[in-house]
Amino acid sequence: MPNTPQVKFDIINRNVEQSSVTTGISTVLARTTKGPAKDPSVLITSVPQFHRIYGKEVVPDGSISNIETALRGGSKLRIIRVVGPGAAPGKVKTASTDSLLKIVCNGQSVTLKAVTRSNGDPIGSGNEFVVTTKLDGNTVNYSVVGADGTVLDTGVILVYQNSDANNNTSVDYLSLSNFIANNPYLKIIVSPDNEPSKSLSSVEAVLNWLSKIDGSRNNVTVTLTATNTYTIGTSETSAPTSKEWIDALDNARDYLDSYHLALSHAHQHLAQAELIKVYKAAKDIVDSLSEFQFYIEIPKYKVGTTDLMKAEDMINYKNQIASAIGHSKWISYYGAGLLYTNDYGILQPSDVLGTVLGLADSSGSTYSYSRSFAGLNRGVVIDANGPASVNYGSAGRFDTLNSLANECINLFVIKDTASYGKRTVLWHNFTDQVKKDSFRFLGNTGLILNIKKTLRPILDQYLEEPNHWSTWSRIYLEVQKYLTQWVDNNDLTDPKWQGDQDATSWDSLVVNNQADVRQGKYKVVFSFKDVTALQEITITLSIDSSVKAIDVSLSNKPKGDK
Repeated sequence: MPNTPQVKFDIINRNVEQSSVTTGISTVLARTTKGPAKDPSVLITSVPQFHRIYGKEVVPDGSISNIETALRGGSKLRIIRVVGPGAAPGKVKTASTDSLLKIVCNGQSVTLKAVTRSNGDPIGSGNEFVVTTKLDGNTVNYSVVGADGTVLDTGVILVYQNSDANNNTSVDYLSLSNFIANNPYLKIIVSPDNEPSKSLSSVEAVLNWLSKIDGSRNNVTVTLTATNTYTIGTSETSAPTSKEWIDALDNARDYLDSYHLALSHAHQHLAQAELIKVYKAAKDIVDSLSEFQFYIEIPKYKVGTTDLMKAEDMINYKNQIASAIGHSKWISYYGAGLLYTNDYGILQPSDVLGTVLGLADSSGSTYSYSRSFAGLNRGVVIDANGPASVNYGSAGRFDTLNSLANECINLFVIKDTASYGKRTVLWHNFTDQVKKDSFRFLGNTGLILNIKKTLRPILDQYLEEPNHWSTWSRIYLEVQKYLTQWVDNNDLTDPKWQGDQDATSWDSLVVNNQADVRQGKYKVVFSFKDVTALQEITITLSIDSSVKAIDVSLSNKPKGDK
């Protein structure tokens, strides 16, 4: 097929924009008292923000929340709320109706209703709250009042003015649009049953209708069908099963900026057989995507008891899970529990995943994801009071600690520090990789994740660009600075980017071939040597043998001495 003649310019822009990767992000599945179900689109960066959107984390044994611990430790979280069957939004209603207001104009009418933004949202201090609507002249005002009487929110729903002899009808439909888009508590739904033509069956249709009324000289009637309304939302009729947890897991695929995946307190919410189903589903996701490190909690208590786990219990539990779901370099296990002081000043055995996420995210964003976040430099937990289990970090328990290492179990221990005395610290940085290669260490899988998450947005912007050596050269110029950074940071050594970036013609291709290139394909081989965390230091203490002759000399003998 002939093409029109054209002049084509191939521009090489060496003034490339600096690309930065968001770090310190983890994805957490959890049960919470409110918030959007299965929607991790909002990045949670603080405990107050978490409380505002999700309320509290549901922790069956009442111990410290993993989510709150992670946020305080430096994590940014994508939270996937797991909700059980029967969940429904709370309805704003009275004994006789669930309508909020009715708008009538030119033979058409629509009824607006209100529900809580998410399933079973408690608002304010409890599940019950009051919504008051009031017509002040031609302005519909509202208030949301908590169960304790606190006014949580006030504002305007709609402003309108009927025409007179001199003016057209005025309808401020933008006030309603703002209420619909931004109200933190309520969501507007349209009832089509009250509009025969069904043309006003969505909020978008209602806003469009009101925009046409504005300036039309048609009379508008607004009726408040409820002036004192309340709701009790339904969180769920039963606790989430493995099915709901697995369904929620699928949402993790949409946010690959996370480095870690955790199921918060899942072992408390699910029986062992159900828990294994969810773990298997999570393993399948991390293995297929290669985008997350999946952290699994070894419970602080033996299953079905309040007896704290000992080393042999941790090993047995871990092996039960691993034998059921399989081994993977993308999985790591954490145990021993932690002692935290609760709100009442009492030391309480708590789960560890929140602390692990905080350490991992803080280390990754501050140093590098290739760094181990265990040990005395990046693994110290200042606000913890040691493990809930026996302290296997003492020198006298080395054999037991080594047996835990043999099973790739990471745990919290107490270690002596040079400057600060005894400190609670994460010890070991193992994945559950069976093969004896460098992927046994979390830092090496973290490096792979960092490379992927750094290079993907850079390479994505070149898709649909000309598949030509000038483009390949631009790609290399942009990635080269990251190769240098990784070397300078001791993340890797000896990087080699082999991708025909130096080609100047079809005949000079080395890695690629003309046939593939002209089908839109381009191949790069990025080879390097990874840097493993130091695991063993050997010092030989050698006492020299005695000799018969002894020579004693004074190095600082005063002048004049003989």
